[in-house]
Amino acid sequence: MAVPLFTVLLGAGFLVFPGRGLALLGLEPRENSPDAVGEGRASFAGVLLAFGLCGLLLQEPKALQPGINTALGCAWIFAAAGYLLQASLARSVAVFDVIRVCLAAVAGIFLLVTADMVGFGLAFPADGKQRLIMLVAIITLLLGLAALIVPHGILRVMRLKPRAGAAGSGAEPRGILAGFYIAAGLGALVVREPMVSVLWLQLLLGFLWLFTGLGRILAMFLDPRFLGGVTRYNVAAVVLELAAGLSVMGLVLGFF
Repeated sequence: MAVPLFTVLLGAGFLVFPGRGLALLGLEPRENSPDAVGEGRASFAGVLLAFGLCGLLLQEPKALQPGINTALGCAWIFAAAGYLLQASLARSVAVFDVIRVCLAAVAGIFLLVTADMVGFGLAFPADGKQRLIMLVAIITLLLGLAALIVPHGILRVMRLKPRAGAAGSGAEPRGILAGFYIAAGLGALVVREPMVSVLWLQLLLGFLWLFTGLGRILAMFLDPRFLGGVTRYNVAAVVLELAAGLSVMGLVLGFF
């Protein structure tokens, strides 16, 4: 339970202190988009809280729940690989970079070693509901790959920029964002057994988008400027994030 709990605490840190969290990563809002500090509560807190809470709560039928723990372990391994790639391309490597690569790698390896095995497979579903879930999973996977390959482009979309003097921070999306989005998308696409793991991973996918949307709503209304976070970008993002999260969760739980 230590790794999911650590993930939840890290996500809670971004939720409560989004500006400080982004600053720790070497990021800050662009001059014309001060509301972009809310990405700490949305994009970063959302994925961390979704993975961490699912790792703590969706543990049936046994404590070493194979699907969620495998996905969370892969997320931290992918994040470590992204951080390592980021550090290898940087002109200088700070102690903080080494520490987070080691922490992410240890967390991921620990979960992958202790979790029970899952069965993998890839098949195009005949059911329309499962096709919609697959579509959301593919979009999530592609966003994770985009964060890994073109991190500066993702930062521009998020209206963030590297903080002055923070070496290598322009490639920050290669860490948490790439790792966790790739793991969520792949998990929902390729894990096929045990069946309970398939359902839990689809719920994880829904929670990821739901928490991202809820975090963005919180950021919009907690903006220091009165309703300053209610921008066209944030409203459109909230609609898409909540639509993705609620549709996946509704389909998995049988509401639709």
